[in-house]
Amino acid sequence: MLTQLDHGVQLNNSSLAEALTHGLPVVTTRGTAPERPFVDGQNMLMCQPKNPAAMMQAMKRVLTDADLRRTLAEGSTSWRANGFPGTGLLIEPSCLGRKSGHRQRPD
Repeated sequence: MLTQLDHGVQLNNSSLAEALTHGLPVVTTRGTAPERPFVDGQNMLMCQPKNPAAMMQAMKRVLTDADLRRTLAEGSTSWRANGFPGTGLLIEPSCLGRKSGHRQRPD
């Protein structure tokens, strides 16, 4: 899952929220001021913005490192299970994905 290559991770990104809600590993770019619930290597993998080589390297890490994928998935699932701490968000995970016709991933 990728956010914009040059803006960095932001809480108002619904695609990001949906990926985290489903426990998917996320690869994104760092923002100028990273938002506090996002922890590089814990609930997502971040790389330098505007750096396609860094993005490709981060994606390769996620694809080839099963332990990293598991850590990222567990980190995002834990973040969701604890009610999105540090965000002020009130998201009902079961409603995400319905508008786009995505199937819900079983918990």
